Amino acid sequence: MAENNDFKMDYRRYAAQKSRMIKPAEPSDKPPPAEREQPPPAEVKQKHPPIIRMRQLQRKLDANIDDLVALNEFLKIGYELEEYKLIEGYMRDYLHRHPNHHATRHSLAVTLIRLGNPRRAKIELRRILSKNPKFEQARQLLERMRKDKI
Repeated sequence: MAENNDFKMDYRRYAAQKSRMIKPAEPSDKPPPAEREQPPPAEVKQKHPPIIRMRQLQRKLDANIDDLVALNEFLKIGYELEEYKLIEGYMRDYLHRHPNHHATRHSLAVTLIRLGNPRRAKIELRRILSKNPKFEQARQLLERMRKDKI
């Protein structure tokens, strides 16, 4: 009888181990993951909503205004959310430390136009062209402002 109990215990251990083993995948009518229909990019949810990401970048820039990567992302989201007054302040802070950064000064001019200050935008564009006459983006924006009589 003792042998019978030992056999039952061994069988139970074997059954328990077998149930924990990885079972082979059963055939499925679903296509492999690569072939499944993917949502269009617009429907893919972002990691953080833009306003939250903007606040994170704002804290990052408050700690280090020289972080150009953070500033560029901040500007992109700021334009998307139409937070022109807020991004103007951060661009001015950056330009105070880096007065010859023409791309940021050009972005400031675009922001000033959107804020309804074309006169100040022209001043910024002329400042760029006085230091770097070959900066095409500034020249083109100034030309467009003249044509549109802004």
